[in-house]
Formats: sequence, structure tokens, C-alpha cells
Amino acid sequence: MKSADEPVQRRDPDKWGKIRMGPGRIVSVEAWLLAEGPDQGPAHIVSWLVEGPFHPVWSQWVIGAVDLREHDGVAPANKGCELVTHEIVICAIHPDDTINPGGKSPKQWRWLTPVDFAFQFAAVPLADAAADALAADVVERMVDVICAGKMSPDSDYRRRWQRWTVRRFSEMLDERAAQ
Repeated sequence: MKSADEPVQRRDPDKWGKIRMGPGRIVSVEAWLLAEGPDQGPAHIVSWLVEGPFHPVWSQWVIGAVDLREHDGVAPANKGCELVTHEIVICAIHPDDTINPGGKSPKQWRWLTPVDFAFQFAAVPLADAAADALAADVVERMVDVICAGKMSPDSDYRRRWQRWTVRRFSEMLDERAAQ
């Protein structure tokens, strides 16, 4: 396991996008989390690091999904209603914590608050593994939309993300429930 003082090295991005205001890069954070050891937290499903010129002061966001089930040793999730099973969030990373050679590891990043976007949903009637896969797929489609230059991770797009996520999640849930 890496020590907290060891630098996180840049790696080639998993996805590139021609983002409206210039080129951007999108990198899966999974590789860094896995390199640091298995303790990502029992609720963690997927995380992507998004880097692009969406804001004049900060340039990196994490888009991720977690399950909201009960886990031993973890405080209960803060649910909007008792039925929700998962949450997707977009969080800006503090500008002092940006990823660069010698930068902080993902577990040390500080998030700017409030978060740019948060969406809780109930993935019923799917089993836990299928619901987690659905959440991961929704997040990856969000990353693809950003790569295509159609949306920004910044909070200015919060309402658009809300409409988009509700529509995509409903479509994908219906497809998977019918299988």
C-alpha cells in the first residue's frame, strides 16, 4: 500500500473529449483507488476523474456512485427517503488538490461544497449486483456525455443533469427489469 506522502502519477486517460471550451481528459479513478489497496469503502461502486475547462478556478471533478445499503462499521446513509438504494454525485475537487505528479492521492482530496450534483434513486426490483451495475453504467454514460461536449460537471448544469439522469435511469431500469 502506498504511503500518504507518495505522489500519484498521471496516467493516460481512459477517455478523451473535445470539450466545448477546449480539450479535456477523463480518467477512471478506480486505478488509483485499487493501487492504494482494497479499502475503498464498502459502499463504493465506481469513480471517474473529469478534468476540463468548465470553471475559471478549478478544473477537476469526481463523478461517482455508491450504494446506500447498510454496511457493518459504516454510519447509516443520509437518504432522501427510505426507498432509495443508490446515489450518484458530481463533486468538484479543491484546486489545491488537483491531480499532477507529486499530487495527493484520491483518498486525500478535499471536495468543494455544496456538491455540484447529487441524485438518489431506488433500483428496485433489481438484485444488489445488478443495481450496482446499473449505477456504474449511468455514471459512465454521464462521463460520455461530458466527453461529447454536451454537458459540464459544474453546478451550472445541475438542473440539466437532474432531467438527464431521471430520463436515462428510468430507461435503463425498465430495460433491465424486463430482462
